Amino acid sequence: MSDKVPAEFLGKARLFRAGLHTATAPVGSQMKAVSKYSFDLYRRRNAGPRPEHLIAIERQWRSICSAGCVQLSIHRDARSMLIRDTRVVTTVSSSSEWDGASEKSICLIESSLELTKRHAETTAATLAAVSLHALGRWYQRARTTDDTSLMLDLASVVAAAPGLAATHSDVEVGSQNGGCWRGIMLKTLDGKPVVNVRTFV
Repeated sequence: MSDKVPAEFLGKARLFRAGLHTATAPVGSQMKAVSKYSFDLYRRRNAGPRPEHLIAIERQWRSICSAGCVQLSIHRDARSMLIRDTRVVTTVSSSSEWDGASEKSICLIESSLELTKRHAETTAATLAAVSLHALGRWYQRARTTDDTSLMLDLASVVAAAPGLAATHSDVEVGSQNGGCWRGIMLKTLDGKPVVNVRTFV
């Protein structure tokens, strides 16, 4: 049996990725603007943000374009706040084992903004990469193949990622839509684990 994804389903995967690329284009600059506003507060006041500042920052973050968002959590009290925002974004993946080759794919990235009395910090961590082949197989084999169903199935990879981090081997993540994602655990250049989703069965 050929491992090639039929053109019909690979075309749907490419169309989803292209639409995602366009829809998420403003997100990065919007996140940077909120982070800059937050950091500027510390520089101007030489102190942590007031409660009204935290409310304003939360409002600004919630106004960011929702495209690609699979999970958003905001925890705030009178003097601190932690925002975690996980998004599906487009990327081009490469590996030292591919002899210089690359492939179009999507990534699940968690961006965070943490504000406390004494410091502000932003981070971005790649939780998973999903190949175009895997997306094509999803369109071929999932029961329902609209964008909402796909985002829900990608969210299942995000939910499973922390428990998979220690396995460093073949992994399988169940779908609510029939079938499952399959792949392997890899490490980023800084040694952090990433779920590398290669197919859907």
